[in-house]
Amino acid sequence: MRSSVHFRHRSAVLSWLSLLYPLVMVYVSLFPLNWHPPVVWSNPLMHPWPRRDARSDVLVNILAYIPLGLLLALFWRRCGRSGAAVLSLVAGFGLSFSMEFLQEALPGRVSSVADIAHNTLGTLFGIILAQLVSRGTLSGDWFYRQRVRLAAPGALANMGLVVLALWAAAELFPFVPSPDMATIKHGLRPLFETLRYPATFAGWKALGDGLELFGIGLLARCVLREPSLLPTSLLILAVTALKIIVVYQVLSLEFMLAALIALTLLLFSGWQTVERRAGLALVSIAASLVIDELRRGASDRLYAFNWAPFSAQIDTLPGFNDLLVTVWIALALATLTRMLVQGSPKRERGAKLLGGTLLFCSWFALEWHQQLLPGRIPDVTDPLVALGVWWLAWLVPVRGGLQARVKR
Repeated sequence: MRSSVHFRHRSAVLSWLSLLYPLVMVYVSLFPLNWHPPVVWSNPLMHPWPRRDARSDVLVNILAYIPLGLLLALFWRRCGRSGAAVLSLVAGFGLSFSMEFLQEALPGRVSSVADIAHNTLGTLFGIILAQLVSRGTLSGDWFYRQRVRLAAPGALANMGLVVLALWAAAELFPFVPSPDMATIKHGLRPLFETLRYPATFAGWKALGDGLELFGIGLLARCVLREPSLLPTSLLILAVTALKIIVVYQVLSLEFMLAALIALTLLLFSGWQTVERRAGLALVSIAASLVIDELRRGASDRLYAFNWAPFSAQIDTLPGFNDLLVTVWIALALATLTRMLVQGSPKRERGAKLLGGTLLFCSWFALEWHQQLLPGRIPDVTDPLVALGVWWLAWLVPVRGGLQARVKR
């Protein structure tokens, strides 16, 4: 009976995600919703293929539909792998076609058959990813064996692993490696420029990056079955090195020094219990968020507060990456909080309500303050997304615990 209850809770989380993500996609695709229907509607599939498509636009159109394909394929997995794949692909194509068709009524938006093709391709990539991680497949069974071998059992450990994957994805966004000399030079340019002009070293950025990496390392050591520093070090060093060859990513001196300092500090955290590590990780990640939110931007311009959700993130790689960062931070804070309070239903209820309120209000206050910071764009989107992620994280059923284990 208990297993069936937990299965229903897991299905509820997936159902909510499978519903909310397409709704967000519809909102983003049709923003700002100022309808001016054309006299004659046209079929976007009959439009000519554009002569030039910016690489950033292609990446956004593909990446935005990968989560959709992943979620739908997992949601429909009871239909069998083939059935789920077909249903998800048809749904992804249908959603993209509908949005491109309706965009003819939106001034400033241009319908494109290329967008439909790229969206459908992104859906396909998401479906393939779902197949790769599903039990019953060669790759899925291999991933499951590695998860059992390396990580602690239970839903909290699974949530921690998702946080680590999302953090790595945010650091390596948009996931396009290009190990050519031009990309490598671009990736190393900030590092060499800071070495050449030491006055440009951003101390607050280094502190924020260091706290973030230290918190990520502590979280990794909470969820690993054997808390050796080696796998945590490999994760942080691999992400640091890969930033050089991923397009649109760079390796700064601040991030490199932060990684070295974080790994040094992690050497002295092996004696702690999981509960203490979770608490220290929670404080570190929250502090890194505050430092990042209070840093100045690249320009001297002041911006008014943006009350339209997702309007600043539409059709841009930086905006998409900003959402990914918000998701992993909010999920990390929720996961670490649950590690601290699990086992006491009263504390869990209080932490869920109080923590969610504190998270939203604090994040909103930081965004509001950015109206006084040159180069920052204050936005209501991040606190809203963070609150949604926090709420979904508390729907995940948890049995057992991590606190009882002492890592040495």
